[in-house]
Amino acid sequence: MKINRRDFLKLSSVSLTSAWLGPRLGLPRRLRPDEWNQTFAPGAHLGRVTIARTALHARPTPDSPQLGWKVLDEVSQVLREVVGKGTQYQNHVWMETSQGFLYAPDVQPIIYRPNPPVEAIADGRMWVEVSVPYADGRAKPRAEAALRERLYYASIYPVSEVLQDELGTAWYHLDEEKYTGLYLPAEAMRPIAPDELTPISAEVEDKKIVVDLGRQSLSAFENEVEVFHATIASGAKLESEGGKWATPLGTHRVQRKWIGVRMAAGDAVSGYDLPGVGWPTIFISSNGVAIHSTYWHNDYGIPKSHGCVNARPDDAKWVFRWTLPHVSYLPGEAVPELPGGTTVIVKE
Repeated sequence: MKINRRDFLKLSSVSLTSAWLGPRLGLPRRLRPDEWNQTFAPGAHLGRVTIARTALHARPTPDSPQLGWKVLDEVSQVLREVVGKGTQYQNHVWMETSQGFLYAPDVQPIIYRPNPPVEAIADGRMWVEVSVPYADGRAKPRAEAALRERLYYASIYPVSEVLQDELGTAWYHLDEEKYTGLYLPAEAMRPIAPDELTPISAEVEDKKIVVDLGRQSLSAFENEVEVFHATIASGAKLESEGGKWATPLGTHRVQRKWIGVRMAAGDAVSGYDLPGVGWPTIFISSNGVAIHSTYWHNDYGIPKSHGCVNARPDDAKWVFRWTLPHVSYLPGEAVPELPGGTTVIVKE
């Protein structure tokens, strides 16, 4: 029997796909976003894979039997977090699912919160946070429109308009030049209330943040008393890059803050382009080094950023509210008078 080149490529593709998916045979089909409501209850704890693929294990150890693979953006319900044996020295936490165990640094933790849409946007602008595993931004306010950009849980955006499609589904129109013509399903977006920006310890004048690169930690001090502590991921001092991604040492001052902003730098090979980075507190304005929320990994306790201080969303939000300058809901950003806001000390 003779086959042409097209048939050969089809057969090859099927064979390679079968080989790659072999370990996944027997696992449930990957859920689509329109199936989440049928599968997960509001408030359910979920996990989204943040890397190309991560192994599903029978027990919370890397040497236990491998049951299959979970791939980028695949979502599972998390029954609990357990301590086992990690593949990295700094993290031994695993997420238990009904199908097996996933290594926590590879999985973004999520609390599933679909939302009713607002009827109108007051003052022409509202800040929203993705509150489901991800939201697909479309070129027009309807589900069949072209996919423009995928936006992830805990990322934050300004919206200016609420629209309804012919099926009565509500959509928000992003209000920022960098997202021109992007529409998001309103159900996926949690409106951020103005009182969420209420300053913490506003009456205290003597404040400072200490970032300890050796311990990969961040601490907040009021009158020399530690009042907050968090594990972070600082800049990775890569020798191949001449150490340029290391978080700069020294004493700095907060230079600017946003509720949410797109952060991009570098080229397609070694750079980054991250939409909707939440709660950035910039303390070196020349190259945009900041303490900010992180949705693209769950791997803290080890340097891995492009110079910034990666923090869990709740930790970044606390720092944002505690440091000076304070930020008003509109326009959602602030620049302090010289010499700057709260002191940030970065030490080895």
